[in-house]
Amino acid sequence: MLFSPSTQGRDDRFPEKDCIVEYASIIQKKGDIPSTHTLSLLAKLADKLKKSVEDEIYFLKPRVSELESDLVSKSTEVTSAVSRKEEALSSTFAEIDRLKEENSVKM
Repeated sequence: MLFSPSTQGRDDRFPEKDCIVEYASIIQKKGDIPSTHTLSLLAKLADKLKKSVEDEIYFLKPRVSELESDLVSKSTEVTSAVSRKEEALSSTFAEIDRLKEENSVKM
């Protein structure tokens, strides 16, 4: 089978894909051998689809880099915040221990 059901989903960004998938499905059902003209047309559609996908990848790469950079920055912020919270908690427990000790001495 040329196309699995998972490749047959609609994607409005790439209408050429839908044409190619539908035509391939028809060919498979009928068992026809496509003409040279049809194969040429499908090749042109596939090339157009490939170009569309490449363009989208090119467009999305900077955004992915930006998101990765944001992730690193946020991770650093979170690590720093956790460290500060742990220090504050440690300090608080030390103060509690000191107050307990002070209270036990008074009794």
